[in-house]
Amino acid sequence: MSSSQAIKAAGHVWLSGQIPADSQGNLITGSMADKTQAIIRNTEAILEEAGSSPDRVVKVVVYAKDASIMPEFSKVYNPAFPHKPARSMAEVSELPAGVDIQVDFIAVV
Repeated sequence: MSSSQAIKAAGHVWLSGQIPADSQGNLITGSMADKTQAIIRNTEAILEEAGSSPDRVVKVVVYAKDASIMPEFSKVYNPAFPHKPARSMAEVSELPAGVDIQVDFIAVV
């Protein structure tokens, strides 16, 4: 069984974890800025399809294999989410497909 990109429930859109990949699912292997841009592009598309938008994101959880990526991540993330949704970060030992970052988003509809 495959998972959904997003589920709408209780006035929210709950996105599946977003990893750095292009629209065909090919992993992005460039800089953390490149990876973050890909995650944001994918998130924008999923949110729009679900009837929401990036400015309606209320919670973000960043999972990273190394917390030192956060300054470079934030340089791309902060301008994309100037309303500053609540954000958590967790350093983890492993992520799907061997990537070094995954981001979860929750938005209101």
